[in-house]
Amino acid sequence: MTPVMYARLRAALDFVLEAAGKKADAKEAIATLVSDHRAFFRRGNTNELRVAGVTATCTHSEGDALLAAWRSNAIKHLLREGRNVDA
Repeated sequence: MTPVMYARLRAALDFVLEAAGKKADAKEAIATLVSDHRAFFRRGNTNELRVAGVTATCTHSEGDALLAAWRSNAIKHLLREGRNVDA
């Protein structure tokens, strides 16, 4: 993972963790990821959220469950890369 991609992923994950801590609305958090963190979000039979090379999909929810899945995938991705995760 390049330093730039790491920085993008870490910034997005930090935002998601902060939003979760504040119990922010997941749909608003996803909208902020799209506008401020260059995320891709698609609604459909399978909802998809992709930020900084990490993708999550969810057929159940376009909000809380999708955001939680992305957060989990982002943490796993950082751990696989040998990066410290203070989550």
